[in-house]
Amino acid sequence: MNKVIVLLLPFFLASAFAGYVDHIRCTRTAPGTPGPGDPPTWVWVEGCEGDNCQVRNGTDAVVRAGFSPNEDHHNLRFHIIITLVGIPIPIEQPEIADQACLLLDGGCPLIGGAGERHFEYRFEVASPIVGPRVLIELTLINSDTNQAIACAGVYVTITA
Repeated sequence: MNKVIVLLLPFFLASAFAGYVDHIRCTRTAPGTPGPGDPPTWVWVEGCEGDNCQVRNGTDAVVRAGFSPNEDHHNLRFHIIITLVGIPIPIEQPEIADQACLLLDGGCPLIGGAGERHFEYRFEVASPIVGPRVLIELTLINSDTNQAIACAGVYVTITA
């Protein structure tokens, strides 16, 4: 399991006991991509529902989202952007970010028009601060073309 620093991905946290969360089209573009990509069909966040998303610091989390690609994709990566009061917070991207195919049901390639696929990422929530509400955006990117395939943002509060 990857240990994630400073609020990584809690907007996608999920489990069988979770609820759908409100998610937005990304407001920022991952480095090297021409745009943020389309939002996924759905996002699950453990302990969250609708626009109320509070995630407990020091707990394990699972990221899940569903999306339907329109084109074929063979090599994927993901990028995370965290924003606090409108200011992007620099974070170290997780090692697995360059191997996003390992996080997809059925792996790669993605075949355009073949229906919905699911992204899942397990990690530990490890934040040096708790309390503020942040916007966390995750972009799934085609590594060969730098095209953003899907991107979602969720407002999250990390609790003690």
